[in-house]
Amino acid sequence: MYLKKLSHCAVLFILLASPGLFAQVSSSPTGRIRGVVSDPSGAAVPGAKLVARDIATGAETTVTSEKDGSYTLLSLQPGTYQLTVTVTGFQTAVYNGIVVDASRITDQPVTLQLGSISNKVEVTGVAPVLETSSSQVSTTVENKDIQDLPLSGRDTLPFATLMAGNQNIGINDTSGRTGTFNGLPNASMNISLDGMNNNSQRFKSGGTSFFEFAPARLDAIQEVTVTTTGSGADASGDGAMQIQLVTKRGTDQYHFKLFEQFRNDDLNANSWFNNARGLPRNKLRQNDFGGNIGGPLPVPFVPYFKHRLFFFINFEATPIPSSSTLS
Repeated sequence: MYLKKLSHCAVLFILLASPGLFAQVSSSPTGRIRGVVSDPSGAAVPGAKLVARDIATGAETTVTSEKDGSYTLLSLQPGTYQLTVTVTGFQTAVYNGIVVDASRITDQPVTLQLGSISNKVEVTGVAPVLETSSSQVSTTVENKDIQDLPLSGRDTLPFATLMAGNQNIGINDTSGRTGTFNGLPNASMNISLDGMNNNSQRFKSGGTSFFEFAPARLDAIQEVTVTTTGSGADASGDGAMQIQLVTKRGTDQYHFKLFEQFRNDDLNANSWFNNARGLPRNKLRQNDFGGNIGGPLPVPFVPYFKHRLFFFINFEATPIPSSSTLS
């Protein structure tokens, strides 16, 4: 079960209200928006106020452009943002749909038009900008992309193998446990969940290190990012190859989901080899079920906590029936 928090107060409140609730409390990897503010001639515009608003929560982060027009918005939770830029003598510019991924930099140049600050120029459908401020080589797969793919289980980690450069180095490895990227040794891999080490240390230095300690359940994970080159200082000594999973979080609106994933051999065709040998279909009984809920955590009579306290809880059960015969 996962709990995503934006405040220690919120976590304390939930834990006191629900003694039987087990939760993971951590600080997720964050992203950045970086760029240069310029006028129509390309000259730098210093002193511009830039406000990044998290569409999901309404939380805002504000900075001012430097003398050379550059700006950097730090510590942004993964998600979609609206960037508003204002400065005297120019029209207000609004950029919508800016996507921020965990531990990655989003480049967003800003061009202001001359005019009154009361006039607004809104840019929608912002196209991804080539990342020029970092040498990092990484790829992010979001939950909405994973949901569109076929899967036989509900563990998110195997979807990291969809990244370019993935390879299995073990002979006849069908589980992916010997997986690595770009030929890097397995021991250089680090798997983290919300910034916390999630490696199974028993296999860390062996040939089967593509293995996590706590399973990253599908409906609890927002995105997974694989970085193989150019990690920043935030990677510390965790390894040259980073696989970072980020759990979902609460938003300004309450939302919930219930699901059931059902598999049974009665719905499957028999394999060609079983038919050739006169054998029945292989037995398969799987029924995964669960749900989640998230939203704002209200604190009555304290307006300060609006857009600051949120919660997300996910529960999944995977019954595995089995039988044995003793003689």
